[in-house]
Amino acid sequence: SLQEPFAYLILDARYEKVREAGVVMSQAVLIAVGIDWDGRRQILSVEMAGRESRCAWKDFLVRLKGRGLKGVKLVVSDDHAGLVAAIGEVIPEAAWQRCYV
Repeated sequence: SLQEPFAYLILDARYEKVREAGVVMSQAVLIAVGIDWDGRRQILSVEMAGRESRCAWKDFLVRLKGRGLKGVKLVVSDDHAGLVAAIGEVIPEAAWQRCYV
């Protein structure tokens, strides 16, 4: 469970090759990094998803909130449409900023 509030949330996905039933395929790895009010970074969650979609990101964020994610003022992510939509649905109180790196 997450006890302390995190002012900033950084979300991203990367794709990794995964072998399932003898077949190699790409799967998304969803990652959330939180930065607390003292500037300390923590990896909050890492989860596999079949692909990067609004539904996958929404489920990921709902699970984070269920674990106690609170106090988010700013979310930083790329401009993936599904991710941006999920942020708006699950963390509407937070501002969003696009990461260009």
